[in-house]
Amino acid sequence: MFKKCKIVMLPANNKSFLFTKSHNDLEFNIINPIHGINHLGWKYQHLYILSDEKINKYDWMINTNIEYGCKGLPVQAANSDLVNAGGCYKIIATTNIFKISFDFSLLINVTKSLADLLPSISQSFIDHYVSEYNKENKIEEVMVEYVEMAISGIVPVIKDDNTINIKLIKDSWNREEVIHLILKYESDMEYFGRDHYYNIEVGTNKWIETNL
Repeated sequence: MFKKCKIVMLPANNKSFLFTKSHNDLEFNIINPIHGINHLGWKYQHLYILSDEKINKYDWMINTNIEYGCKGLPVQAANSDLVNAGGCYKIIATTNIFKISFDFSLLINVTKSLADLLPSISQSFIDHYVSEYNKENKIEEVMVEYVEMAISGIVPVIKDDNTINIKLIKDSWNREEVIHLILKYESDMEYFGRDHYYNIEVGTNKWIETNL
């Protein structure tokens, strides 16, 4: 399953391969632009993928609610009740380097060696984001793949390289894609309880021939 998530770019307080230049052009370079940062006013940036899912203690998050302070800054949640009151989004992936922490008081026989890095964003998506940004087409939402786990519930799919699976939000479909979606919907409806004696195929195919 895929879930719609926000993506934001924020100024970085550490060195980053992503940076804005003098005319607000965005660039990714594996060599940190020390000269530009110091003398030309370039600014380090980081990307953050944000979800509206529940935020637990120690989750990395961004607060958009000025009432509680730390607005727009990535921080770790200290009080889950407070941050879930509204205006806060969980960071599920970033170009920044954040350690995942645990509330060890809630765990048994678990050591701190389990702490790992928050998932990152694939190079291919970063390149696409930069390209679109420089065309004045800033990407603000993406679709992120999730999977349901027996213990942890619905969580983002994390690949072997510690990146998440991101795809762009579509706003147009060709005829073959529309037909595929219609047939999948009919199949899902039958699976989830529609009377299987009802012949959906004949009616659906006739509608497709008439309307598409």
